[in-house]
Amino acid sequence: MAGLSVPTNRQLAEEIRTLFFSSSSSRHICPECSHLRKKQHQRDKTLAVHEKDGRILYNCHHCGASGAIPINSPEPERTFSSVGPKIDRPKDAVLSDAALSFLTDRGISQETAEAAGVFSADHHIGGETQEGIWFPYGGKKPYAYKIRAIASKAFTQAGGATTLWLAEQCVPGEDLIIVEGELDALAIREVGHRSVVSVPNGAPVRVVDGKIDPREDRKFQYVWQAKSVLEKSKRIVIAADADEPGQALAEELARRIGKAKCWRVVWPEGCKDANDVLRRLGADALKAAIQNPEPWPVAGVYEAKHFQDRVLDFYDKGLGRGLVSGFGELDDLYSMSPGCLTVITGVPGSGKSTWLNALMVQMAKKEKWTMAIYSSETPPEVHIPMLASLYMGKPFFEGATERMSKEELKEALEWVNEHFVFLHSTDTASYEEIIERLEAAVMRAGIRAFLIDPANYLRKPNNCDEVEWVGQMLEAIRAFAQSHDCHAWVIAHPKKMQPRQDGSTSVPKGYDITGSAHWYNRPDFGLTVHRDEESKHITQLHVWKVRFWWTGKEGQTDLFHDRATGRFADTPFQRVVYSLGDEGAKDPWDGL
Repeated sequence: MAGLSVPTNRQLAEEIRTLFFSSSSSRHICPECSHLRKKQHQRDKTLAVHEKDGRILYNCHHCGASGAIPINSPEPERTFSSVGPKIDRPKDAVLSDAALSFLTDRGISQETAEAAGVFSADHHIGGETQEGIWFPYGGKKPYAYKIRAIASKAFTQAGGATTLWLAEQCVPGEDLIIVEGELDALAIREVGHRSVVSVPNGAPVRVVDGKIDPREDRKFQYVWQAKSVLEKSKRIVIAADADEPGQALAEELARRIGKAKCWRVVWPEGCKDANDVLRRLGADALKAAIQNPEPWPVAGVYEAKHFQDRVLDFYDKGLGRGLVSGFGELDDLYSMSPGCLTVITGVPGSGKSTWLNALMVQMAKKEKWTMAIYSSETPPEVHIPMLASLYMGKPFFEGATERMSKEELKEALEWVNEHFVFLHSTDTASYEEIIERLEAAVMRAGIRAFLIDPANYLRKPNNCDEVEWVGQMLEAIRAFAQSHDCHAWVIAHPKKMQPRQDGSTSVPKGYDITGSAHWYNRPDFGLTVHRDEESKHITQLHVWKVRFWWTGKEGQTDLFHDRATGRFADTPFQRVVYSLGDEGAKDPWDGL
């Protein structure tokens, strides 16, 4: 995982260092838990940061994340991956008669509940003090509790639960069953399955067309925290609720974990979840459902019924074009579908990377996507200001146009951190290493798309056949995109183009890319970024490959480019500050 710039303990340390040096305030928004709270509390400054004895000490009074970071190093001396306990377990923590009655009505025995550490006690729930059933998170040393009222359906928490419930009790080598709630987990344990976990925050609140809204992405960080448990399990059996939010949860879990390892449970008709099956149909019915999951449709040979839902969806909604950028006429030519691969080419200096930056910022703004970038030509410390300038619509550097202020830069950096991760390394990487990092980025950050820029510079095996290598690389990247429902962009340099009769530069296409005809044959989309010699502020986009007719069509369109901000538009900008047509004008990013 070397080089993956996604939020890990080290990333948390780096974010806290940034907070410490960028503001004199000792109170900040906690990067570890703010995104897990309700919207009205996400901006609460619960993280205390101060300096002592050459170290940055931090502590969040909401989630309990704490540690010490040497001022001169981004590595934390000590950090706690989970939160600290908010309420000590009561000494007389037992299951009351009311709690036992509640559980028995749901088919759950006292023995099963107590083996999971469940107990009952009074707490402030739903606006009043009442008895609730407590579900401890963190094993023998709980860091948080989820509490369900016995007399009502009210829920609350003591501390912030951010990990899979009961993950510490799972047995390596067994199937791991993932459910939506603690009672469902207890129901499955009741019929003899020990390796079962519950997600900490239930199904997603926002669901669009059967999938989670990208704004819910950061709630799935528990997948990354459970990486070792997931890797040691034989199969991942997803047993989410049968409603739309539950199925959206299942889809996102499979996308992050990898569909090839996932199986799914289909509940008997009329039943919503595991506990519902246990209550209505009994233990044998629940056992049968759990022991006969379906493989997740991803590859291999499957019966037609596995694709029935997709076929019906096509019938009701059409084949679907994919998402579009909003760049004028380009939307008629090119759309971005999950699981598809786009190859982009263009002669040196044509603006391939510049346009991809603008496209990614557009998709982050428009669709709330999170994306991963691997660029062997542009280091993150240069790439990030480019993205910030695109987001803010102001130059990063001083020039004829007013540059962004320091406060605007901080806002832009916060936005970039939310939507982009960087697969950075000082050494040239192989495509296998990039895919390994992408797996972590999907699991940890929930990326929806990724960019490899350029693929020509990826490390090749010694004495390899380049034609064969290109084919294997593109197939592996496309397979990863399909397995994880991501869109893939791959930039590739063309061979040296011969000038036209009028002296202008020819427009390269798929068969002109160095190394192999696979550059044309393998992708779903092929696109060239080109600049006319006489109109440097106009960028031509040539779509030369569209695999599926309903996703776009071959053709050309022009976009206007503002060199000050990097932005593109289908109509001219009121001012073009760094026009390359002006004698002596200089691109501010040249040489970086």
